[in-house]
Amino acid sequence: MNFKCPILLAACLLVTPVLPDASPLWGETLGVNQFDPGTIIRKKLANAERLMREQYDFKNARQLIDEVLKIDPDNANALSLLKELNKLVNLARQTEQQLYEDAVAANTLVALQDFLKRFPGSKYTEEVNRRIADFELWHKAVQAGTISGYQNYLSESNSLAYQAEARAAIQLLREQADWEKIKDSEDPDKFAEFLTRYPDSKQNKTATYRLNMLRGNYFYEAQQMEKALEYYQLATDIAPLTGKAFTYYKELQDKKEYEDVVNSGDVSVMRTYLEQTPQTSPYYTEASN
Repeated sequence: MNFKCPILLAACLLVTPVLPDASPLWGETLGVNQFDPGTIIRKKLANAERLMREQYDFKNARQLIDEVLKIDPDNANALSLLKELNKLVNLARQTEQQLYEDAVAANTLVALQDFLKRFPGSKYTEEVNRRIADFELWHKAVQAGTISGYQNYLSESNSLAYQAEARAAIQLLREQADWEKIKDSEDPDKFAEFLTRYPDSKQNKTATYRLNMLRGNYFYEAQQMEKALEYYQLATDIAPLTGKAFTYYKELQDKKEYEDVVNSGDVSVMRTYLEQTPQTSPYYTEASN
């Protein structure tokens, strides 16, 4: 039901007007209607709807709806408006939280100030004010973009409004520096150590690939072929092998394929193998015999 039509009528009914003596009957009728429960309910619901949709004053709108439900607990219009109010309140909360997160992520003074203008009574007001007061010192650290710059912020700030961001930035810079040191290393232990120290690193996939490939090389050269094959297979699940790892892995694959054919004891399998294997293969002659 649309409650906007009765708004003017309800507004007229708020105060009993002083009428000319020539109209006593109309004034008396208005006075009676003014205190009629139905009139009161319509007026309150109209005001509640206006507060909800035009002023976003959900608190006072809720109070008016509650007053109506005290008069008439089963009033369908009041219950419908209450349901709509609850939806608007939930949406407003979600919007407020999202805009707060956006303002923090923007990392600008203007974004934080704009949030306070839009939500002056927000539950995030105290935190936003802390960030505004601390912004100059934090911005200086961001511009420096160094570990020492962020450490200076942590030691000089009184409110530490950006403490989490500063510590995260320090961790990331250390991670990047450590990765640059080892990314071309031939030592698998360095990659294992990196993965232990930075389990959530964006370099995790590449580090795991390098670790498995280098361990495959180690075991191949140590003549532990089964272990070598195991690590090479783990590496190829991430990316194709390169360099000597590719050569070693191909040799192990060829050998395993030949052994599987021989162990099958099936002549037709052996014939198919010979048809598909180049004569230059070290296993072609053995298979032919």
